[in-house]
Amino acid sequence: MKKRVEPKQYTRQRYSIAVLTGTMLLFLLSACNFDFPKENEEIWFATDLEYHFNTGSDGGGITLAFPELGSKTYRIMVYPQWIETGKLEGALDNGYGSIPFSFKNVDSFMTGNRVEGYIFIRLDETILRIKISYGAGKTEDPPVDGQVPLYCNTAEINFGTEDSRSFTIANHGEVDKSWYISNIPSWLELSQTSGYLAAGASLTINCTVHRQELQLGEYSLIIHIESSHPQASHGIRVNMVVEDPGPPVNSARLKWFSGTVTDAYFCKKTDYLYILTKSPNALLVKTPESDSLTTYPLDRIPNCIDVTADGKTLAIGYNQAFVDLLDAATLNRINQYVIDCVPHDLVFGENDWCYMIPDADQHVYFYSLNLTSGVTFRTSTRNFVEKSVLVKAPEKPWIYITRPQVSPSGLQILNISDGAVNDTVPYWHEDTGGAIWLSPKGDKIFGANKKIYKAPDYTTETFQLDLPKTGEVDIPRNFIKSIDYNETLECYYMAGSDYWWGTENGATIYQVNKTSFSAERSVNVGFYPGYLSDQFHPAMETHYVFSNSAGTRLFAIKNVKQTLELNNWALEIFDLPLN
Repeated sequence: MKKRVEPKQYTRQRYSIAVLTGTMLLFLLSACNFDFPKENEEIWFATDLEYHFNTGSDGGGITLAFPELGSKTYRIMVYPQWIETGKLEGALDNGYGSIPFSFKNVDSFMTGNRVEGYIFIRLDETILRIKISYGAGKTEDPPVDGQVPLYCNTAEINFGTEDSRSFTIANHGEVDKSWYISNIPSWLELSQTSGYLAAGASLTINCTVHRQELQLGEYSLIIHIESSHPQASHGIRVNMVVEDPGPPVNSARLKWFSGTVTDAYFCKKTDYLYILTKSPNALLVKTPESDSLTTYPLDRIPNCIDVTADGKTLAIGYNQAFVDLLDAATLNRINQYVIDCVPHDLVFGENDWCYMIPDADQHVYFYSLNLTSGVTFRTSTRNFVEKSVLVKAPEKPWIYITRPQVSPSGLQILNISDGAVNDTVPYWHEDTGGAIWLSPKGDKIFGANKKIYKAPDYTTETFQLDLPKTGEVDIPRNFIKSIDYNETLECYYMAGSDYWWGTENGATIYQVNKTSFSAERSVNVGFYPGYLSDQFHPAMETHYVFSNSAGTRLFAIKNVKQTLELNNWALEIFDLPLN
């Protein structure tokens, strides 16, 4: 109920309430103005009577007697922590009703063999405040101001399906009070949960509901407002609803598939999308003629994939020392190579060579595979780190490397102009965030940490090299998970993440200007369309983002968010350009 109350004006109404101590009492209720902001004002009705229960009482009850109101509903909104009732709401029968309660752990709240508290009841358009005491009778000692509870402008917050509300607390005592709020549910965020409130001061607290990991249904809980004296504790009932938002947007263009994605590649020459999975071990292929994914079983767990610049040949590295060479259109095997390492990542070079970084052993050699002879060559020293990321420079005999396993991740360049890798490997001691992408012309390097560097040329110098930073990607996320450039639309598409420590858990894809590198538009991948791992519609995150050469389709390979540790993968397709 919201009512505007002018300062120093009072509303008087006469109601009957009986407390089950054997006496029926009539008293006058008066409304008190708290001078809260107008949008938060609400009349409170307080009694000048106290209802006392002697030490040893198991419980009691309140009888409501309002014959003039007929069959109105009522609801208990706040009651002391040392009282327990199983009947929070009900309806008057011809103006009469009863509210039973029992005492719970009351001894722990007592001071001087006595405890006091308040019960708040919403009845029709009125909030009743009833003072309850337990234990010893009232003494002649002067009241302790710290025992006066902090007042609230509302005894109940109903979010419904909304996300934000606020309430105000006020100190109408004569001394400052320390305060804190307890019993806060995991789905409720408060802008402040503790502090000091000077005499006569008030404070507005903003409330936000987070429903992402909750099941459908109604939620109700009393948060406890504690002040300097334990007897002054009371609370606010918080209610909210989690509803089924309906099917996710774009559900018609969701292509679900089995397995865990290990790598993916989109060939702009042919508009073929290739996806590697394990459990089951397979190569999934989407052609430009269809949105369906065709599955090709593999006899080993695949680790990595690359396609030649002309789009005609495909290579797959496995979790064993094998590399398969396939026709990229027919998927027929051209050759199988037994090599000298387990490849974590591989890239095609030029003149029928393929290059690989090992999957394990920390400090490792780098391997070059001659696809004509089948011979594997390795560098003479272990100047590399396992599980590094490889990117072939366009139209240049260089491979850029960054190392997500170490900090800083750094940058290396391999010279492959002679086929096998040259043993002289320059290194730049810069952080890339653990992944890199090249601009279409190969003149810029984008780091996963959003930094942009001038792509260096190969050099025979190997120490104290400077990598000039030329800018930064301006997207409202902390890390970049995947980047794709579209020549037709002349823009980048980037999947972003909020994690400071990694690139996981990002649901948003941004369209980024090719000159300013700032986000111009965005789209979110849809959530999981159903109930999964005790959650309804859990969020999904983008791992790879690609666009077709014509600039008409955007492809997102996504999984249920990382924190759930589940494997529910899908390909989601969007129309371009983004609106």
